[in-house]
Amino acid sequence: MFSVRAFGAVGDGVADDTAAIRSAINAAVAWAVSSGRFDCTVLFPEATYLLSSPPVKGGATAGNALLPIPVIAPTASKVTVRFKGTGSTALPHWQQTAPEINGTVLKATYQELMDSTNGECSVLGGPTPQHGYGQGSTTLFNNVLVVVDGIQVQVKGNHSSGFISAFDFRGMAEAHVISASAFTDQSPTSMVWPNGSGFDWGLAMPFPANNALCKVDSFSVEGYTYGAFLAEHCVVTQIQAVYCYNGLVAIGSFEQSGTAQHQLMVVYACVEACTNALLVTTTARLYVAMLDVENITGAHVRDPDATSVGYVGLCGIISAIAVPNPTKIKIEYLDRAPGVFAAPAVPASGAVFQSPAWRDAMVCISGGTVTGVAVDGVATGLTSGPFLLPSGRTIALTYTVTPAWTWTLL
Repeated sequence: MFSVRAFGAVGDGVADDTAAIRSAINAAVAWAVSSGRFDCTVLFPEATYLLSSPPVKGGATAGNALLPIPVIAPTASKVTVRFKGTGSTALPHWQQTAPEINGTVLKATYQELMDSTNGECSVLGGPTPQHGYGQGSTTLFNNVLVVVDGIQVQVKGNHSSGFISAFDFRGMAEAHVISASAFTDQSPTSMVWPNGSGFDWGLAMPFPANNALCKVDSFSVEGYTYGAFLAEHCVVTQIQAVYCYNGLVAIGSFEQSGTAQHQLMVVYACVEACTNALLVTTTARLYVAMLDVENITGAHVRDPDATSVGYVGLCGIISAIAVPNPTKIKIEYLDRAPGVFAAPAVPASGAVFQSPAWRDAMVCISGGTVTGVAVDGVATGLTSGPFLLPSGRTIALTYTVTPAWTWTLL
């Protein structure tokens, strides 16, 4: 176990501990390889560690991070590197007037604008797609399982000088976040919501074509443009995103990555006070058992090109469900009970009508003079009787005399 204190880290929040922590990380990984154990732990005793130095760009670590993770070749034995602190994933209370501090804190004051050569800057990060890692064309990954337990990252909330992300594991083969958080130095009562112009995130898990072990047990994020990037093989037990522009992002193909071939799963996600709760990129495959939302000003699920598939169970404080068309993802409103549903007005003949219920519905059509019924753009060949209308899908009736219909949610 390699304590950052043994390498000169002070942990008073005033002295710059960047060089000391880098030395601890490098020594730990070097020992893991030379000893033949291929496993090491970097220990962070409870303290606030200031990181004010510029990042390491390119070179042997092939990335852009204040604390770069050494690169292990894909042909070598995989190395497990644990970053162990004492923090929790507690979110600050919405009336709190001071920034949240949880045990071990990595406090970064450095910011920069986008670096197209080395990729986005992060506090703790591996190699980046800009250096060929996590790219679909190469399927090259750093052969490391990175484990984070009890670490909080704090960055500047004022973006006048640029941005910086917290955890960047896009180019890592595997990652396991046991307990971690990423906050800004603002309190909830003084928080300025990101406007979507930045490219900073709290957590980026390994990109598609990763080495399958991608777990998030508990993670909290507040104040970033993107709360968390999640890709195939990810299994997320619990995640909380507050005051972000996009709370969660499901990655299919994104920023030179490969294309998702496997599912990602989220058991519970709480997304509050964000512009968009869930953004889905090209060809993602996802299963979100519960997306619990409140105070979402944009879309609850945004799927711009409708090439992704999967399921989202939506619930929470919602005045009107916002899911811009088109999407192939099945979205089910968990807070709406099955049974008889107040039928909306029958649309005009030929008009395409999207189900407002956001649950599977049995629509029974009777009377009138109906000559055709199409469900989700496909003619059924029937003119009356029960029709199964899947959640979020469309129905169109062609008629001369308006029929009646009844709705029952399944």
